[in-house]
Amino acid sequence: MPITEGSRTLFARVIAKILEDPITGCWIWTGAFSLKNRGQRPVVQLGGRGTRVVLVTRLLLTWYAGPPPTDQHEAGHTCPHGENSRCVNPGHLVWMTRQENEDHKRSYAI
Repeated sequence: MPITEGSRTLFARVIAKILEDPITGCWIWTGAFSLKNRGQRPVVQLGGRGTRVVLVTRLLLTWYAGPPPTDQHEAGHTCPHGENSRCVNPGHLVWMTRQENEDHKRSYAI
């Protein structure tokens, strides 16, 4: 059963906060961001105000590609025009370990 807030499903709330960049194909998140831990990361509350907050990249990649292989995997960006932390396009995301993700980010910086 989809998580709902009134008559809106979580999926509808997430999709409503995405704008597609026609040049890069990135889906730009226009909703809330968490500033905890490792910089600005797109987040959404599961059931609306006062409920658990989840990363939008993790949520969309789970919907698109299935759950992560292990608890140590996170959604890593593979945007064709370089790292874009605001992108939530599941076609630009893959499951990576933290170390793989950090190595991948460094490869963009070169």
